[in-house]
Amino acid sequence: VNSGTSGGGEGGLQGGVAGTAGGASSSSANHKPSTSSFYCFLCGLHSELSFARNLYSVAQGKKAPYFPFMKDHVPKPRAETLREDGSALVCTFCYHSVMAQWNRFADSRPPVLVKDRKYNINDYTCYVCGVKTYRKRIRALRVMDFPFLRTHRGPKGSGCVTMENGEMAAVCLDCFQSLKSQFSEAAKYGIPVEKRQYNWMQIPPPPEDSGATLVTPKERLDKLTAAAVASS
Repeated sequence: VNSGTSGGGEGGLQGGVAGTAGGASSSSANHKPSTSSFYCFLCGLHSELSFARNLYSVAQGKKAPYFPFMKDHVPKPRAETLREDGSALVCTFCYHSVMAQWNRFADSRPPVLVKDRKYNINDYTCYVCGVKTYRKRIRALRVMDFPFLRTHRGPKGSGCVTMENGEMAAVCLDCFQSLKSQFSEAAKYGIPVEKRQYNWMQIPPPPEDSGATLVTPKERLDKLTAAAVASS
């Protein structure tokens, strides 16, 4: 189990940004989104409309990114659908994830034809602890609220995503909740923001289909430790 620590960070946390699992607002019978939120075409999760982005399934220019796989994607109930012009609204997580993958394909040698590119819209790597996780357990932290993220060396490779021109970082649910708790605790004791430090531990997420089992980090860590002892 990997762990880490940071230097001081400015207090604050951006919570529930762009499609956090749960907390979805109720929708009308015809599943139209409210004026302030929607359900992402790709992941189907709830998102604030201010973090909506357009993706295209057909070319919009010689160099503009487009994603033919969207034509075959079946959106979840309540989610946005593909428009007549071949575009669809997606959350900022899905947008920046597929854009990063587009860039990797563009830089690959030999290049992969656009029609042959396979995109992963479910798997992510936490920018803080580096754990491999999945879309339902991804949240966003604002870099302006946690300045250590500016110098933090996020894990290299696929699945690690920054968003909104580098102003946000995609992190796992465990890091999100832990950093929020640490901020609140430091504020309670009046620790100056510039002297606050943050700690984290890399703990594998519960299986995606596990439901309510092994939900808490401690339960998962205990199981991981027991498995390590048994194999030693």
